[in-house]
Parts: sequence; C-alpha cells; structure tokens
Amino acid sequence: MAADAGEPGAEARRLDAADPLRAKRAAFVLDDTVYLDGNSLGALPRTVPDRLAEVVSREWGQLRIRSWTESGWWTAPERVGDRIAPLLGAAPGQVVVGDSTSVNVFKAMVAAVRIAPSGRDEILVDATTFPTDGYIADSAARLTGRTLRPVPAERIAEEAGPRTAAVLVNHVDYRTGELRDLPGITAAVHAAGAQAVWDLCHSAGALPLALDADGVDFAVGCTYKYLNGGPGAPAFLYVRSGHQEAFDSPLPGWNSHAEPFAMSPRYRPADGAPRGRVGTPEILSLLALEAALEVWDGVDMAEVRAKSLALTAFFERRLAGLLPSITPADPARRGSQVALRCPDARRVTAELTRRGVVADFREPDVLRFGFTPLYTSFADADRAARVLTEVLAGTPAPPSGAGAPDTGRDADEAAALLSRPPAPPARTLRYGPHPAQLVDLYGDGDPRVVIVHGGWWRESYDRAHLSPLAAALAGHGVPAALIEYRRGAGSWPHAAEDVRAALDALPGSAPLTLAGHSAGGQLALWAAARDHRRVARTVVVSPVADLVAADRLGLGAGAVRDHLGGPHPQADPLRLPTPPGPVTVLHGAEDGQVPLAHSLAYATRHGATVIPLPGTGHYAPMDPGTAAGARLIAVLAGGPAQAGT
Repeated sequence: MAADAGEPGAEARRLDAADPLRAKRAAFVLDDTVYLDGNSLGALPRTVPDRLAEVVSREWGQLRIRSWTESGWWTAPERVGDRIAPLLGAAPGQVVVGDSTSVNVFKAMVAAVRIAPSGRDEILVDATTFPTDGYIADSAARLTGRTLRPVPAERIAEEAGPRTAAVLVNHVDYRTGELRDLPGITAAVHAAGAQAVWDLCHSAGALPLALDADGVDFAVGCTYKYLNGGPGAPAFLYVRSGHQEAFDSPLPGWNSHAEPFAMSPRYRPADGAPRGRVGTPEILSLLALEAALEVWDGVDMAEVRAKSLALTAFFERRLAGLLPSITPADPARRGSQVALRCPDARRVTAELTRRGVVADFREPDVLRFGFTPLYTSFADADRAARVLTEVLAGTPAPPSGAGAPDTGRDADEAAALLSRPPAPPARTLRYGPHPAQLVDLYGDGDPRVVIVHGGWWRESYDRAHLSPLAAALAGHGVPAALIEYRRGAGSWPHAAEDVRAALDALPGSAPLTLAGHSAGGQLALWAAARDHRRVARTVVVSPVADLVAADRLGLGAGAVRDHLGGPHPQADPLRLPTPPGPVTVLHGAEDGQVPLAHSLAYATRHGATVIPLPGTGHYAPMDPGTAAGARLIAVLAGGPAQAGT
C-alpha cells in the first residue's frame, strides 16, 4: 500500500479509499474516538451482542442442559480452535480454546520440558518477556527441576544448546512492538534439540503466521486483542500434531479425559486437541469469541499485514520525529504497534483520551499506539498524530463539546436518544449502488418531511437513531423520509451529493420540508442553498453552519478536517448563497457540541429564523419523547407560518 505525497489529510483519504479492508470497519461498534488500543482490548464486532443474547435467552434460557449437545457447547473449544487455526497457519485439530493465556503458558512449558530429551536442565526465556510469562516459566522450571535462564531475544538462537530443554519467546515485544524471527529462532532451537514455545498475544490477528510450516512445537495466545473476542475471552493453545500423543499436561482435568463422563478415578488423556482442556469450558465468552471471529471471513492476512505496516509508517511520518520511536524502523522487525519514548507518558495518555484519542502507556515512559487493520483507518492515524502533536505542544484542549467526550447535559440527552429502539420503516428505497445509499420511508403516502441525520459525518453514527423521530412524525400524519448517506473520513463531497440524489429519488412531486441535525444540518443547508426543485423550506437543529469556526474550534474532535480534508467554502453553509426558501434553526441554549453563536451568525447573514431552546443541549430536540422534540415535531408539521412561534 504505497503512500502518496501531499497534505496529510488528503493522503489519509487517498489511502483509505484504496484500502481493500475498508469495508470491515463497519463490522465493529465504534464511536467518535480514535481507538488505538486494540493491542490491549479489541473493539466489539457487531455480530457479538445478538449471538450472546441468543445463547442466553434460547440456549441457556430454554434448552438449558440440552445445549451441551444440541447447541454444540461441548465441542466449542475445538470448533473455535479450528476457526482460529487458519489465522495461525495451522491445520485443523491442533488448536483448542479455553483457560487464560497464563494457564496455557504453564501447560505448554511443562509439556515441552517433559517431551525434551533427558539431561537437559535449563529453560530459556526472552529477557524482556511479558511478566506473567516469566513468572510461569520460573514456576515450570522449579516444578520440573530445571533452571530458568533469561536471555535477550536476539541471542536465544545462539544461546540454545545441549542443556536447553525448551525456550519461551514472545513473538512481538509488548513494550516496543519488536517482531522476533519466529522461523529462524525455531529452527535454531530445534537444531539444539530443544522445544520452541511461542507467545502470540501480540501477533495473532495482526500479521500472517505459519506455525505448521515453521515447525513450532507449542504456541499460546490471547483472543481479546487483535482477535476481538472481548474482555476475558479464553486463550488458545496450539500443540503440533506430532506432539499430541506425547503431550503430558500438568493440569489434567475431567474435560481432557478420553471418557469424561465415565468418571473414572484413573486419568486417561483424550486424543488430539481436547487433551489441552482442563475444566468446564467458559461457554458465554467462548461463543462470544466464535461470533467475533466471523469478521475474519474473506480476509487475506497478507492484506492485513500490508495495511498494518502502511498505518504505522504513515503515523510515524505524520509525527516527524516528535518523540523517539523504540519500535524498529525495519518493517520486517515490527508488529502492529508504534511505541514512543515519552517522559510523561501517563499524563499524555490521559490527555489524549480526554481529547478523543485512546492509546495506552507502559511504565515508566512508553506510549503505545496499537493499529488494528480491520477497523483502524488512515484518518484515525492522521487525527491521532495531530492530537498528540497538540498535546505535546501544550495547545489548549478544544472547548466542551469540541473533541472531549460528552459530559453533563449532552451526555444524558445522547444516552436517552440512543437508548430508544429503532423504529422500522414502512419501506426502504435504494437511490444508488453504495450500501449506504438508502432512504427509509415512514407513514402512508409520499413523504412531506425529509430528515438528514448527524454524527459528525462519521461511519459510527447511522440513521437508526433518528428513526423514532421519523416514526413520530408519521404518527402525527406527516409522512417522513430518513436519508442514509456515505460517511467517513474524506466523505466530502459524496455525503452532500447523496442527499441531493436521495431527494431526486423520492416518490411524489409535492414540496418538501428538508430537516437536518448537526452535521446533517450542514448537509441540509447545502442542499437548500443549491435550490433543489422540491425543497420548499428547511428546518435544521444545531447545524454545523460555520465550517471555518467549527474547524478552528476542533468541533467533534476534528470532524470538519476529517470530513473535508481542507478548506472547502463550497461546503460551508455560512458562505454559500442564501437558500430561496425559508430556513428555521432550532438550537439548544445549553448545546455543548455546536455553539449557538454559529446558528446566530448564519441567521444574521442569511435571514433565517432562530428558535433558541432554553435548558436544552445538542440531542434532546431529536428525541420525540422530550419537550424539545415535541417542539421540533410541531415546527415540522406546522408549516412556515408556525415556524417561529
């Protein structure tokens, strides 16, 4: 994925447009924040909540004990293991899912030592290993009568010798993001007659693996990072097929017995991957993981790796040496994170989070940015670099509502609005080939009001949150249309063109009231200024009506810059021609997202009617269950004569 020269925002848009994985982003639940902590906890795939609800309500709630057989609970550890296996470069039947990474490290290390030739009295571990691996390797050494010897990862290949029983290596260093030479180290360990155990927590799902081809003996890894299995999701254990018969688990449990329900007092291990089990599987988290893995359908891991490297390179290029990187510059030696040396990493991380960029830190002075190729965009990387630069330069944070997470009134209003269940439309029309080019119709007859939703032009907000408003209008005898449009970084001018195309595609010929909220207000005012033949009047709520001021204030955590990529006066309602029909603006006096002053400036220039709503924030007018929502419905249903009353 080659980078283009030029203005960074434009480069990000070009890279996102060319990204073969870009459609996968819609498969995750995301919001306005830039989430670069997927190397700690992956984002929620959209398939998971419904699957968990089904497991709880039907499989547990109705079938109960029958689900161990009828719903496939009993075989889930191996079934999910086989689903993960292709991502590891492993044939089926070698991966089992269950227990934590720590427990699986213990199983693998003790089993590896027990398989090793006799007379080998040491275990090697990479000196900068994740702490729990070191603790467990030490315990395994003491349990088996061996000595643990920490060795720098780059020296393990030459240090492994006739005394070495097994080595434990982290494929990617959790602090620096350094990628270790798995094939080379494994071959050297085998040449020394020892067993190779790999921790894949920071590589599984982030880059291509070839465990079978590379001859790895044992491997473990978590599933809640790049595999997006959720907090506490069970880990996986890979045991090479040639070792399965000799695999002697230090934790033999009833679930790994050859006949678990025989309840024999003598242990006889199962064949194959089930030998890695211990106790009863963690069904809820295991099946959540299984649903989460659906996002990998059709994914080419070579494309994942190419995007990962392009993202990390783009991010570092945007920072231009602002902080020293401790991640290797050589692409062949880096995972999917960028680690920066920062003297005040804890404070900087907290300030980044406050400004809408989630990363993390490791003591004493490491900032970590994890790039998860399925849902991280180049626009995310661009925005994160911009915000980090501002934080380090001491640039004051934008005002409330201009990039910080919602607080107070706006947060309460947003929670109330977003908690309303979506209202199903009477029918849905498609006005173009793109999946987002849809219009939902509510009520009987041709629409009289057309609604354009907001959400800072970002993909994380779709039309569903305004469907209760559209349904409420229909209930008042006003048929309504709710437009969806193309969103995301660099969506100008596509979003605006979509609104115009949707208006052209609506049934009927009667004059329309065009309504928009927030960013949707900008799109509605743009369409009105273009004198669409069917738009008789325009009603907007808290519109982003002054793009220059909004960009200067960083509203929506840099949403204007993300959407436009640069100055576009032809997109700016304040600077466009005055719409030929009447314009009414409703704006909460307590709006913390878009300043009321922007609407007043628009009204002054274009002669619009402004209705300030006392005690109201950004979201309440779009909620039909509020007094402000009832006021909006009255304006939309009443016609121009009632607009300013």
